Amino acid sequence: MYAEKIAVREMQEELKGSIVLPQHRQIRQEIGEVVAVGDGKYRTGEEKPMFVKPGDIVMYQLGGPQLQNSIYKVGPELLKIFHQGDAIARLKTNIVCLENFEILGNWVLLKPEIEQDLIVLPEQHAPLERIHFSVVQVGAGFALPDIKPGTEVFAERGKCAPIEIDGTTFVYTLQDFIHGALLED
Repeated sequence: MYAEKIAVREMQEELKGSIVLPQHRQIRQEIGEVVAVGDGKYRTGEEKPMFVKPGDIVMYQLGGPQLQNSIYKVGPELLKIFHQGDAIARLKTNIVCLENFEILGNWVLLKPEIEQDLIVLPEQHAPLERIHFSVVQVGAGFALPDIKPGTEVFAERGKCAPIEIDGTTFVYTLQDFIHGALLED
């Protein structure tokens, strides 16, 4: 393997509580076991740390052409080879629940906090939503030092992917889509 590539054998997740991944999405989240990792070295001489290792169980996302272009037959089995940055979380086992879920890399796991008011307009009612997010977990590569679990952040909603774990709706996104935070003095 080369650079930050990883090879993953797809697994079926077992459910404890629940995890709901929308079926109509273009980007798919899947569970797999890492079977090989790159050395983190690029041809330019740059080196990046690898945050997954063979044997890890990861939740990853692939979308569009990337999904089909990542599948390779190696011997008798099909493997997916992709960038480690597409690995969202490490799971302790293939039982998907929050206690087994560790967000990776530059990803952040958020819990949406929604407040709704009702604006009365002639002939119609329109809800006004105020959504903010509380940080649940940040990956080891997350580079916004003041943002820690419990911090209230403002994330770009169109870049947040929903995931339901143990009956609670969370979202995950990359650090690049965190627009700000309410920090205590």
